[in-house]
This record gives sequence, C-alpha cells and structure tokens, in this order.
Amino acid sequence: MVVLLLNTLNTHNYLNQAGALEKMDEQRINDTASAALYWGAA
Repeated sequence: MVVLLLNTLNTHNYLNQAGALEKMDEQRINDTASAALYWGAA
C-alpha cells in the first residue's frame, strides 16, 4: 500500500513538473513515462 502511495505521488510530481517545463529533456520524458507505467501497473 505504501508503494502504491509513493508511486502515485511520484507520478503526480513528474507530471506537474512536465507541465511547468516548456521543453523536457529526454531523461525527464523517460522518467515521466516510467513513473506513469509503474503507477498503472500498481
């Protein structure tokens, strides 16, 4: 349950940061995709 909460918070943070940036670098895009996939899998 704790892991699910952490994954949700992590995904939320990445997506908020992505929205604040005009252009994301490749690593940030990969991190955001990974966070979203982990959240979906949980």
